[in-house]
Amino acid sequence: MHAAGDRGKEWRVSRFSSAPSLRAAVLAAAALLLAAGSHAATIDGPWQKGASWTTFRAGYAKSLEGGAPNGMAGFGIGFSHMLSNRVNLGFFVHYELLGKFGEASQIEIPVTAEYAYVVKWNTALRPYVGLGLGAFYHKNYQTGADRTDLLPATLQRAGL
Repeated sequence: MHAAGDRGKEWRVSRFSSAPSLRAAVLAAAALLLAAGSHAATIDGPWQKGASWTTFRAGYAKSLEGGAPNGMAGFGIGFSHMLSNRVNLGFFVHYELLGKFGEASQIEIPVTAEYAYVVKWNTALRPYVGLGLGAFYHKNYQTGADRTDLLPATLQRAGL
């Protein structure tokens, strides 16, 4: 215990806020990907060899790890290129706020390279299955026991 007027040892930590630099990097990457993806409009079909796609994603984000918070929201950008009429290779970056409790937050920034095989049906639907590799930057901050990890990741993807 400290006596009245005795402040004891006081530590000041200046926190670096990376939000403005992260926003600038995301906007710059989005502009670059949009410019690169515009080539797809000049190709006969978006599923043809050589077509490029720029993807913007937003939605619900949740960690399935035990003890993880309930989940919040996330967004991401990506670039995909059709290597053939059925094979797609892409690169994606997301920012996910997994949860908050008071001032404490848990975030994750996955950076992945993904391969997909597209099934060609005679309809507008094009189901795909694929695999990916990457890294997840995971951070707990303003918790009193802040932690940062860079975790390797594998993933499966499927969709219509």
